Formats: sequence, structure tokens, C-alpha cells
Amino acid sequence: MALQDKNELVGTLTDEVALMERHIKVLDAVIQTQPIGVIRLARETGLKDHEVRYSLRMLEREGLIRPTSEGAISTKSTKRILPQLRGSLAELGNRLIVAAHEIEEETRRVS
Repeated sequence: MALQDKNELVGTLTDEVALMERHIKVLDAVIQTQPIGVIRLARETGLKDHEVRYSLRMLEREGLIRPTSEGAISTKSTKRILPQLRGSLAELGNRLIVAAHEIEEETRRVS
């Protein structure tokens, strides 16, 4: 695997983590301030309007929020889904730690 390929792999992972962080930031703002519209969400989170709209679409698709005429609100499913999400993210974090240890071991073997 070329160095460029490694950078692309890490770059893709970094982008996905940043996107997840953004979705969580938007969801947290919705939960704390509901109902809340795009403009206020953008102002309170420091995100651009189009980033907020995309995150809202993804959160709605997952059943975590729903739109109303006053703005986005959390759903009844949010309380049930959040612990599952937290568990999934923790599992991914653990898998990344294992992968990092495997890379460290392989680096020692190659050196």
C-alpha cells in the first residue's frame, strides 16, 4: 500500500468522524433548544446553513428528529436510540484502538 493510499484511508475516516461529530452537535442543539430552525441552529452551532440542513436530513432519516412548522424537534425514539448510538460509537472507538495496536506491532516487526 502506497503512502498516498494510507493518507486517503485516514482522510476518509477523519471526514466520516467529523461528519458524525457534526450530526451529534446538531442533535444536541435540537434536544436542548427544540423547536429550533436552521438559521438558529447554524448560529448556535457555528455551522453553515447547508451543513445544518444536511445533518437535519440525516437525523430525520434515522428517526432522531422530525420537522415541525416551528423547527426541528426530537422524537420519542431519540431516548431509545441515543444509548444504541453511544454503544456503536464506543465499539468503533475500541476497534480503532485495536487497529492502532496492530499497526504498532507490525511497525516493530518491520523495523
